[in-house]
Amino acid sequence: MLLPVLPTTPFLLLAAICYARSSERFYRRLITNRWCGEYIRNYREGRGIPLKQKVLTILLLWLVIGSTVWSTISQWWIRLILFGIAVGVTVHLVRIKTYKSKTQPYNELAMTKQAFVIRDETESDAAAITQVTVAAFETLSVSDQTERFIIEALRSAKALTVSLVAELDGRIVGHIAFSPVAVSDGATDWYGLGPVSVLPEYQRRGVGKALIQEGLSRLRKLHAKGCCLVGHPQYYRKFGFENVAGLALEGVPQEVFFALSFDGHVPRGAVMFHEAFKANGKQGSEADG
Repeated sequence: MLLPVLPTTPFLLLAAICYARSSERFYRRLITNRWCGEYIRNYREGRGIPLKQKVLTILLLWLVIGSTVWSTISQWWIRLILFGIAVGVTVHLVRIKTYKSKTQPYNELAMTKQAFVIRDETESDAAAITQVTVAAFETLSVSDQTERFIIEALRSAKALTVSLVAELDGRIVGHIAFSPVAVSDGATDWYGLGPVSVLPEYQRRGVGKALIQEGLSRLRKLHAKGCCLVGHPQYYRKFGFENVAGLALEGVPQEVFFALSFDGHVPRGAVMFHEAFKANGKQGSEADG
């Protein structure tokens, strides 16, 4: 006898609940999965399920169980159990709140309803910032996983000109750092943005955007003349960053190196980030050895 194909949604939700209590690493991977992560986050955070997904899930549920019952099951009591499962899951799905899309992307809308706070980092935030940074870059192929060490080195060198955290319900969910850079033409008061980190489950909800905007505002209040960074070719343009001919960072493709002038003047030459950006976590180990 063939086993019926049972709906996987309850098992995914159960896995999310178990991982949330036992393994933060696996929990992050599950809720950031490109196929099912969004639906699990919506369910766990009480936003509901889109009507289209409800209808599709219920149709597939009855199609699979119905075909299994009539084609492979002869015992009446097994048929009854499977129909009971189908009815129970259907009722459960119908009772779940239906998510209705808004003009604003749902993730960002949800965050605006939850008052997250942007504030300066404090000494007691160091461990939480490390956890956020590790989680944010853990699955990025372009990362060499040194970001946490860079922040720690900048902090030790007292080179964190601006260091902000995003806090939601007492939990730090994002962080951004700004530190001085040098330019070969002698320009002063320029700063580098980064690393910027947001917990995977809070990404694409406006947290990074808020951190960047507040950080740039803080730099302007400090009478900085500009800011530069290495980042996604499309994302940072909306903040005013541009690829600038004649301004470069050694070893970095021009299309991912950006600058934003606060006074209309852009220096020329080679940009050098703080020495802390060479930190990789091995220096301390070598010193201990």
